[in-house]
Amino acid sequence: MKSTMATDRGRVHQQLAQAARCADEAQEPINRQRTRVQMLRQYGYDTKVAEQELTQLVHLQTLHKEDRDRLKGELANIG
Repeated sequence: MKSTMATDRGRVHQQLAQAARCADEAQEPINRQRTRVQMLRQYGYDTKVAEQELTQLVHLQTLHKEDRDRLKGELANIG
């Protein structure tokens, strides 16, 4: 039983690390897309598609953060 808990803990820890990494790595594309939206707006171009892409990127990062937080809780419950 103890080795199963250790295996579960190791698996969850790896998943947590991946979710945290994905959430962190998502920030740079979000920043680039925000800059694109600002530049398009500044020069009078339509920003609708660029804003939709930004919304999708932010949503994806939110999912990664939620997954990270869920895995933190799961890790705490494993002990």
